[in-house]
Amino acid sequence: MHIGYWILGIGLGDFRGGTICGRMGAVQLADDGVDERTMPILQKIPIRVMAEDVLAAGGRQGAKARFVRAAEEAIALGQTVWQPVAAYEWLDVQAVEGEWVRVAGRDGKPAALRVGPKAGLLEAAQRLQVGVATIGPALRETVRGLEARGDHLAAYLLDSAGVVAVGAVMEAIRCAAEEPPR
Repeated sequence: MHIGYWILGIGLGDFRGGTICGRMGAVQLADDGVDERTMPILQKIPIRVMAEDVLAAGGRQGAKARFVRAAEEAIALGQTVWQPVAAYEWLDVQAVEGEWVRVAGRDGKPAALRVGPKAGLLEAAQRLQVGVATIGPALRETVRGLEARGDHLAAYLLDSAGVVAVGAVMEAIRCAAEEPPR
């Protein structure tokens, strides 16, 4: 059986209804074929972020010691505000049409997911794991507060640490993809 894997969206936002809202935009099903109340939700997601990862995300590999210390402080602050959550579902693929993948929702009702120009990579898939990931809205507010105080380096590094943290949440979804679908 061919199994596809696609993360629909990531962000620093929060769950509202059937939509995850965040900096990357809003992502939702074109139809309400999936009941988010019964989707597997991952909440206790370990996030390990290293200063080197944060600095590499900002293009500062081999940075001076003061940047490493500032990145470590940003990570420590981020760990106090991150609220990692991911949700995923396995759906049966019905068709791939252009940038859209048509799937059967849990209740059998058809739904359409806009995947984008790479949708053709899912043509051989019979099942598709669809997931969304967030670290919550608190990081954005903390970054804004640092910027308002004029602490732009700390704001930038905290935002970069958030990008790495969202990557860890996405990894949790990827690991779930390796488990057999129900």
